[in-house]
Amino acid sequence: LEFVKKVRGVEFYNDTMSMTPEATLAGVCALSTGKNVVLIFGGADVGHEYRMLFAELPEHVRAVVDIPGSGTMRQRLSLREIKDLKVYSKPTIEEAVLTAFEHAEKGDRVLFSPGFAAGGVDGSRVERGERFVRAVRGL
Repeated sequence: LEFVKKVRGVEFYNDTMSMTPEATLAGVCALSTGKNVVLIFGGADVGHEYRMLFAELPEHVRAVVDIPGSGTMRQRLSLREIKDLKVYSKPTIEEAVLTAFEHAEKGDRVLFSPGFAAGGVDGSRVERGERFVRAVRGL
């Protein structure tokens, strides 16, 4: 979990190495002080079970911005069925950062914790983390 930048009272954290639902939940819980997290989430499917993560999200997360990937596609319907949770879909990490920032309030924390493997446009975990950091620094 790496602090990247604070913009107008919103903190941004890079947790690109979190590629399982358990790791994403640990990051969310580490940053949460109520419903103050906006989660950027998504990537390639490697067969993990997301039920436990999804059950916990409404307690900690104001909104989820999902990014493309086979795992995102497999879980999107379940994610959208979570009560009291806003879900937005964006085609790139850069657009996800902008959307997360738009929906965050002062004091919130935007967390990039994919919960899935890297793949497709993002060839590696490191590459997608660097894209996130560049997008945040550009705000």
